[in-house]
Amino acid sequence: MGIDLDATGEQLGSHETLVVAMSVKRPTFSESWHRVSGLRCRLRPAVDVVRQSYRDRVWHVLQDPTANQFFRLNDAAYGFVGLLDGRRTVEQAWNACCTRMGDAAPTQVEVVELLGNLYTSNLLHGQVPGDAQAVFRRARKRVGREIRGVLMNIMFLRIPLLDPDAFLSRWAPTLAWIFTRTGVAVWMLVVLIGGWHLIGRGEELTSGLGSVLLPENLPWLYAMFVLIKLVHELAHGFCCKVLGRRETLAEDASAGEVRTLGLMLMVFMPVPYVDASSSWKMRSKWSRALVAAAGILAEVFLAGIAAVIWARSGPDTLVSALAYNAIFVAGVSSLVFNGNPLMRYDGYFVLSELIEIPNLAKGSSDYMNSLVKRWVWRVPNLPETDATLGEKAWFVAYAPASLVYRLVVYAGILYYLVDRWFALGIALAAVTSFAWLVVPTGRFVRFLTTSPELARVRLRALATTALFVACVMVLIGVIPVPQHVRVVGVVESGRVEDIHTLTDGWIVLVRPSSDRPVAADERLLLSQSPETLSRRREIAARLQRLEIEQRQARVDDPAKAQQLSAQSAALTAQLQRIDEELSQLTLTAPFSGTWICPGWESMDARYVPRGTHVGTLCDLHDLRIRATATQMEAARLLQAETVGVVVRPMNRPDDEFSAQIERVIPAGQWSAPAVSLANEAGGPLRIDPDTQRTAAPFFELRLRAQAGSGLSPGQRVVARFHLPSRPLLLQAVDWVDRMFTSRLRA
Repeated sequence: MGIDLDATGEQLGSHETLVVAMSVKRPTFSESWHRVSGLRCRLRPAVDVVRQSYRDRVWHVLQDPTANQFFRLNDAAYGFVGLLDGRRTVEQAWNACCTRMGDAAPTQVEVVELLGNLYTSNLLHGQVPGDAQAVFRRARKRVGREIRGVLMNIMFLRIPLLDPDAFLSRWAPTLAWIFTRTGVAVWMLVVLIGGWHLIGRGEELTSGLGSVLLPENLPWLYAMFVLIKLVHELAHGFCCKVLGRRETLAEDASAGEVRTLGLMLMVFMPVPYVDASSSWKMRSKWSRALVAAAGILAEVFLAGIAAVIWARSGPDTLVSALAYNAIFVAGVSSLVFNGNPLMRYDGYFVLSELIEIPNLAKGSSDYMNSLVKRWVWRVPNLPETDATLGEKAWFVAYAPASLVYRLVVYAGILYYLVDRWFALGIALAAVTSFAWLVVPTGRFVRFLTTSPELARVRLRALATTALFVACVMVLIGVIPVPQHVRVVGVVESGRVEDIHTLTDGWIVLVRPSSDRPVAADERLLLSQSPETLSRRREIAARLQRLEIEQRQARVDDPAKAQQLSAQSAALTAQLQRIDEELSQLTLTAPFSGTWICPGWESMDARYVPRGTHVGTLCDLHDLRIRATATQMEAARLLQAETVGVVVRPMNRPDDEFSAQIERVIPAGQWSAPAVSLANEAGGPLRIDPDTQRTAAPFFELRLRAQAGSGLSPGQRVVARFHLPSRPLLLQAVDWVDRMFTSRLRA
């Protein structure tokens, strides 16, 4: 569903919400009443009204069909608006409302605010004099709202393209079965089958994450992203169309209307969107929630199908890659964006409908502001909210959680853009900072200094605000905070040697792998060669006969004795070579260390040709770690005065060992120290498959591991460098300086 800003600051799908709830304690009379009391106005004829119930309270949803916008009034506010027929004046309607409702009737202050909001939203019909226009400030509010909407959502701009309602109406009857019990059963079956295919393949599934953003995969990733999002948005449209007609039994021609299909520039990447805001007219909260959740459910369904295809297709094939991309897109978008209620997307609307608080974000923000005004600034005569205890709990929990989560997500997006497209990322960061920091700060300062609401407590408001700002500055600019650098490395032995067989033979005995170190010259493997032994016996027998003939020839024929002596020498040399081969059937440790022999249990009586690798001998008391760091990470390490290092094996994250930095190679490297550090193996380095060079230069760190750490060569570890504590503000300044310096050098 599309995203936009409404009049109250709420991000909604091409619709707005005008919440007017009567407070418990509020002033009855307004100094601006004389400007509106004589007006004769009424709701525009095109406005449709639907009655709904939220938390056992009656609300009235107003729809402006021309702008496809929705507004919500409580029962008291709508009781007053219903009396405006174009003949009664505002004062006459208010007096009649007070007579009917008594204390529940809206006050003059609330009537002025209500009329201003209705006029600003283009819902009132009638002549409005100039002095009343000054109260309402219609044009200024609308223009300011549009500008703020663009600035606050610059990474999610929308471009309407066409009206899909005719297409959806044509195919909705054919697809209506999807939104029945049969459709639910099919959905659950596909999701369960997909999940079953992923059981036991978690490591294989996560190991491929590093290759998703490789340049050669980006076109396929984007194609799958657009396809899944198109299905996502069409699911919203069809669900809205089917449930809207089903709820009204097709009596309302506008039920389930979906009038906009367009493109949203999500971080400048075009993706489809539809406007399914007509679902707000549905009376059932379950129907409204299902329309909001339809896109997420469609993505999960596609992910289930993709999981089956990925699990059953061969590795390194296009089908497997496309299926994996589908799983990635559906998973990330559902967890981070659409399905997360802390972002104002589908998950937010689902949560709002289920807990029956349609304006959760706006209500949460207003309630937190009211707490500050009431308990910190002590604003007198502040109207009390009519929110229930349960609603207040949601308000208190949602506002800070949503703010922190959105800041983290936006910061992550900006960091990614700065890393990939530096100029674009910096420009976008500047615009976002202006919209999120400068503009709100300016409005807040103006409110503190000029708002009539703070006239009696302005000094207290300024003092408490200044104190809060000072505390924040002390927190981020004075108090030291631990800082660290985290890198991935691979363990290597300072002395390691692969053991190979030196001659052909049949293994008789092999020393099993063990943590107990072997001594130098200790036997590792014993094999035998019956052919070699038979050949030696044959040559030894021939040599013995030659020696007998040679002794007899020395007496009878000296010339023949000399000839036999040469033959004897040749056989002796041949026998020595065979003895050397036989001695090589026994392999011994060239130095003391740990013997690693994979599969030693199945080596007995196995024939091994010469040169076969049978194991590795390494000195585990002299282990080295070769780690890689980016230029910014290496700069932090080189500038730090003292650095502590802690190493954790990836397969044993609970174990922790100390290490020492031996060397930081200052020149940028382009060749990965080990294959296990490449993206394809789950490592941090992106490697070009054509040149086998890393995508960016890195710095190599040489660490000496703690003795007795239990690490083994080839094992991947995470090294955490603890740097001296510094205030957060100084850390941020250093980070920006290093980022610009590294980019300018590049």
